[in-house]
Amino acid sequence: MRPVRLIIQGLRSYRERQEIDFQALTEHGLFGIFGPTGSGKSTILDAITLALFGSATRASRNAQGTVNPLEARMEIVFEFEIGAGARRRRYRVERAFKRGNNPLSVTTTACRLLEIENPDGDSPGLVMVAEGTREVDAAIEGILGLKEEDFTRAVVLPQGQFAEFLHLSGADRGKMLERLFGLERYGKKLSEKVSKRLTEANQEVGQLEAALAEVGDASEEALERARAALAEATSALQAAEAERRHAEAHLRELERVAELDAERRQAEAEADRLRDRAEEMARLEERLSRHRRAAALMPLVTSWEEAREAVARAEGRAAAAGEALREAEARAEEAARAEREAAARREAEEPSLLAQQARLREAEGLERAWVDKARALREAEAELRAQRARLVAAQEACAKLEAGAQALRDGLEEAERAFRAHHVPPEVRSALDHLRRAHDAWQAAALAREREAGLLAERRADVEDAEQAYRGAESARSALRAEAESLEAAKAAHEGSKPAVSRDSFASLRAWLLRAEERVRELEQAEQAVAAARNRLESAVRARAQAEEMRNARANAAEAAREAMERLRAERDRRWAARHGALISALARELVEGQPCPVCGSTHHPSPAVAALDEGEVWTEADDLALAEAEAAWREAEGILREAEQQYQVAFAKAEAAAHEASRAADERARRLSALAELWPEAPGATGADMPESAEGWKPHVRRAADEIAAGEEAWAAWEARAKELADQSAALTERLQRAAGDVLAAEERLKAARAEWARQGASASSAEEKARDSAELLRRAAEVVSLGDGLEGDALAQAVQDRLRRLEEDDRRAGEADARRTSLTADLAQVNARLQEAVQQKLEAERQVHEAEIREAQLRAGADSDKARLDDMTGGRPVAEVRVEVETALEDLRRALAEALRARQEAEAERDKARTAATQAEAALQEARRTEGRAREALEAALAESDFATPGDVRDALLGEREVVAAEDEIAAYRDAVQAVKQRLDDLARQLAGRRVDEAELAAARARAQAAEAAHGEAQQHVGACRQQLADLEARRARFAEVSAKLEQAREAARRLKTLSDVLRANAFVQFVGREEMADVARQASDRLASLTHGRYRLVLTPTGDFVIRDDHLGGVERPVGTLSGGETFVTSLSLALSLSAHIQLRGQHPLEFFFLDEGFGTLDPELLDVVMSSLERLRLERMAIGLISHVPELRERVPRRLVVEPAEPGGRGTRVRLERA
Repeated sequence: MRPVRLIIQGLRSYRERQEIDFQALTEHGLFGIFGPTGSGKSTILDAITLALFGSATRASRNAQGTVNPLEARMEIVFEFEIGAGARRRRYRVERAFKRGNNPLSVTTTACRLLEIENPDGDSPGLVMVAEGTREVDAAIEGILGLKEEDFTRAVVLPQGQFAEFLHLSGADRGKMLERLFGLERYGKKLSEKVSKRLTEANQEVGQLEAALAEVGDASEEALERARAALAEATSALQAAEAERRHAEAHLRELERVAELDAERRQAEAEADRLRDRAEEMARLEERLSRHRRAAALMPLVTSWEEAREAVARAEGRAAAAGEALREAEARAEEAARAEREAAARREAEEPSLLAQQARLREAEGLERAWVDKARALREAEAELRAQRARLVAAQEACAKLEAGAQALRDGLEEAERAFRAHHVPPEVRSALDHLRRAHDAWQAAALAREREAGLLAERRADVEDAEQAYRGAESARSALRAEAESLEAAKAAHEGSKPAVSRDSFASLRAWLLRAEERVRELEQAEQAVAAARNRLESAVRARAQAEEMRNARANAAEAAREAMERLRAERDRRWAARHGALISALARELVEGQPCPVCGSTHHPSPAVAALDEGEVWTEADDLALAEAEAAWREAEGILREAEQQYQVAFAKAEAAAHEASRAADERARRLSALAELWPEAPGATGADMPESAEGWKPHVRRAADEIAAGEEAWAAWEARAKELADQSAALTERLQRAAGDVLAAEERLKAARAEWARQGASASSAEEKARDSAELLRRAAEVVSLGDGLEGDALAQAVQDRLRRLEEDDRRAGEADARRTSLTADLAQVNARLQEAVQQKLEAERQVHEAEIREAQLRAGADSDKARLDDMTGGRPVAEVRVEVETALEDLRRALAEALRARQEAEAERDKARTAATQAEAALQEARRTEGRAREALEAALAESDFATPGDVRDALLGEREVVAAEDEIAAYRDAVQAVKQRLDDLARQLAGRRVDEAELAAARARAQAAEAAHGEAQQHVGACRQQLADLEARRARFAEVSAKLEQAREAARRLKTLSDVLRANAFVQFVGREEMADVARQASDRLASLTHGRYRLVLTPTGDFVIRDDHLGGVERPVGTLSGGETFVTSLSLALSLSAHIQLRGQHPLEFFFLDEGFGTLDPELLDVVMSSLERLRLERMAIGLISHVPELRERVPRRLVVEPAEPGGRGTRVRLERA
């Protein structure tokens, strides 16, 4: 990393924006930053750390208290390059802060990190990398590879912290090195990971040992027996499979025949149902035919009805048109009268309004002039009020500023007195700084001693806990071993208590039970079928007799209804013939000689018909109703007769079927009983007894067989449940034994580790006690230098030191506050004086402007009052615009009223003419509608005379809805299709059955045979599976021993290696070893640099405890602590160590850091040592490293080729400035 550019504004003494070009400053490698004490040299380092990490090294908290007292904002911009070759990148960090409500509080307002692309080209670009404080902090740490404290210790050593690393204790230095060199991953995390894997490995060893003990005997003889049993079981399974396939094929064939026979019976029933619907379909076809005849007459009916409705509508329109005509004539007369009145009013009022309108035009000009003057008067009054207010404000401001200036002068004198009272001289401050370091070292050593003692007690408690855990684990394992021996004895005893009857002996009895249960159930069903068939036969015979009696009664009723209907039809025909002759006579009476006949068209009528119709011979609607009722009664009687006939046929068929069914049920029962007879010789309790002749007689024998099977199976189930319980207990106990073995090994390892950690902690506690005594002695000596603690020891001395240091901090705080107040008050006083002079000038100017405003206001008021008086005379005090609008409105109302009256008269006359036309048209339309209705009525009557409908209502009643027509047609078509389909289905079923039949007994026997074959096949499969599993278990146990033995050897070897690695990593020993090696390398390089700087006199030595001592080779290699070095010796030693540590730290990142700052320390060197240090620094720049020296020593300034001169800030004026000098 190399700095490129730094911009500072508002940081401490840097008020104005200052820019430092590091590319020019570092072009020769070595450069210096020079200026008086307090000028702001070290602030440049604070600006770099503030830009990179958001905090300044010398600030108490982050950036708090760093903003210049006279500024409200602070801004830092830092550009740097990092990387090498093509991977080199340039970044820019920008941070901005502002002062909060508290003078020392600071908040971040902007923070971002940018990458500068093509920085040396014509058009460099900016790419946002991160934005926001946390995001930028994380990105910077990722780019640099360093935290802030490591960066400041190894790369930027600010004033007051130059030798801090040299004086760190061994433990603190080890922690810092662990962080700097990334050794955390080799510490506690790695140790815990190895310990966890060691515990898992020990547990695996215990589990494998237990598994090896579980492997039983697997001899070759046992394998041969298992193979023979498997071959025998396989052969039996093949025979059972063949029997099962044959039984299933026979059952499927019988079930197919039964299914076809059932379908045949269903089809016959469907055919009977369709024959029952034949009459219904005939009636539906007749209804559909009558609908079609009515639909042909419906257009004439519709035409006549529409013509009647048209006549009614025409009559209504003619009446409405006459009324509208009368109303239109009245409105036209009223509009003519209104037009005459409007013309008279305009002639009377218009001349006076026009004269008044001319006078108002003159008044408008006068009103505009008065408005302008009034506006100017208001502006003048407002200006006068504003000038008077400014005058009062200026007078008050002068008084306040005068009082404020006096208060600031008093405060400045008080701040001067406070600063002088609390200022600490440099020599006293140096001695107290040494005392503070000694106190901090003593305090750290005391805390370390207490911490180490507490840790030692904790380690002792850990040892006791580990011993107790080991004893508990060993005791638990012993108890589990005893429990395992007891369980093995129980398993052996249970193996000898198997039931006396084997499972195979139940196979034949179970097969007999299955067949017997099925056949007894079938016999019981057959007996129930016989009883039910007999009952149905008796019921069918009774129903047939009742149906025959009902059929005869219905036949007599139907014949009587038919005779009544025939008599009414004959009477109707006779009366209709008489009416036809009467109609012809009526038509003949209308004939005129020379006019065509409406029937034949002849114009000559030589012999017209003459006939008369008696009123008693007319066929009336009542006669139609009587005939319809007679026809309905006949049709109903016919329907009831058909139903009675159908019921009789059904009853007859049911009686025949019931007789046949009763015969078949008796035959089926005999067959079922014969099938059971085959099982009687094998039935339990059959010896010496007669075979039962009913299902109830067979049931005791079936129950006895079931009880024998259940008792045997219950005994075997209890034995197997106990065997499974013992096996589960054995498996669980084996798992617990494995876990217990792992727990014992883990407890033993824990005990060893606890004892080793206790021993190491004891040595560490002794070392801490010795360091505490040494630091107490150094504290006493430092206290004597400042004449403190005479006669005090231990805590009393520490308390006295703390009190003195607190007084120093309080003096520094108060002196700093006083100095800040002094600077602030000086600047404030200068600002107040300047503002006071400005306020006096503003007051004089305000007095002059008030006088001018008063004169102008009086002049404008006089002119406005004169114009207002004239205007009021002309308008009566009202606004001109209001009066003008009133006159113009009146004129417009007169003109508009006349125009509207004229337009209303014209519209009324037009509406009157239109109403006359409409009334004439409505009357003509009415006459035409009446003629059309007459023609439609005559056509309809002629058509009705030729049809079988008497009235239009009869035609409409005969009509069906569109959906009813479609439904009827579909129903008829579906019925015909169903009849054809049933006939076709019966033919197909007869062809497929080919005369075959199957009864329930034969089908049940085939099912029983198939079920028995399936059960036998399942048992054979189970037997084969058991034999195969037994053989596989034996083979697996033979291979298991070799497999477990190999895994056990591998697990033991892995546990041994993990045990060795755990011993190496115990107590953070590996991290300490790596840290010591890294520190030894740093110390060797630092020692070489120190020898070069001191002409071979001093070397830096790292003790075994991790502390530094100085070896003086000019005095024969005498070693002394670093705390005894003088200021110059401390500087060169710290410089050597810092340079070496920086080189090592830079190896952590991906890219090396290419610069180094040295802040102060050169004033303690004599000329010869200064020359040696400068020669060493000039050699360092050959290593591609830029080195910056921060000092006020004049001799040093002459030795560097590039110098950044820092000019201090002026009190209450400009801030610090920087400029570049070249040698």
